[in-house]
Amino acid sequence: MTQTTTHETTKMKERMIGSYKIGETLGEGSFAKVKLGTHEKTGERVALKVLHHHYRITPKDSQFVKHGDVASDLKLQREIIIQMKLNHIHIAKLFEVIQVAGDVTCLIMELVEGKDLISLLDDFPDRALPEKEALRIFRQITSAIHYLHEHGVVHRDIKLENVMLSHDGTCKLIDFGFASHWSMSQALKTPCGSTIYAAPEILLRQAYRGPKTDVWGLGVLLYCMVSGKIPWAGETAREQLYNTVHGVWSEIDGVSDALSDLIHGCLLPDQKSRYGIYDILESEWMRVERRKVGVKRRLSGTIKNIVKRIVA
Repeated sequence: MTQTTTHETTKMKERMIGSYKIGETLGEGSFAKVKLGTHEKTGERVALKVLHHHYRITPKDSQFVKHGDVASDLKLQREIIIQMKLNHIHIAKLFEVIQVAGDVTCLIMELVEGKDLISLLDDFPDRALPEKEALRIFRQITSAIHYLHEHGVVHRDIKLENVMLSHDGTCKLIDFGFASHWSMSQALKTPCGSTIYAAPEILLRQAYRGPKTDVWGLGVLLYCMVSGKIPWAGETAREQLYNTVHGVWSEIDGVSDALSDLIHGCLLPDQKSRYGIYDILESEWMRVERRKVGVKRRLSGTIKNIVKRIVA
């Protein structure tokens, strides 16, 4: 739902966006500021993601009409279109879009009251999660990524900061600013995401299949969760970059062989050899403490085998 009103600028000054009272700042990045919002009638708490851009949104289908010359702002259009269609327990929901002014848009998002994964690590010795806890969290994250890939979407910015953990232990994937559609017929080319989590093909400015880059990000995220540090050794950024591109990561002491094998499969530099989301879900480590359950795929027939070779 997209709402456009000429009175939103005045309401902003009155500390209101639409029907939501503006509260404290929850986070701030290069492209957006996130505020706490409270519905003036129901008291429902949401996250208000306020973005400045060079496009105005028309009410129908969240379509953008250009009135500026900054092409990069098209990613806001893509973010809205993608997230409006998503419905998964481990993905933060986008409820509504409000145009505050000609160049300011607010996304009304599901509020996850808790902390992100990078903050969670501070609660554990050496900032490393026990394997059992890491497994519980990682299963939720991979469930969300599996859902995205099955629906033709890649996240492209998987990192500790983009996974929120609620007070009841439920994980939610957030921030779809770099998300994109993917298909078997067309490779992606845009370099994006954080350097630490970026796959070799992105760092080398090569064409890539989106699902395999998400898997690389999952491998880095899992490594950070169980070790409390990044995988790439090096005294300088240049040395770390070399190790990233060549998939040279430091072994983790005290973890199971099954976990090491999973990380190894996710962090293979070659896209074709690297694990896909199905390989992760069916790996030995992910099957710990449960019987082997086949992953239900929405695809059938011979096309399934083609897709599996690309994303698995």
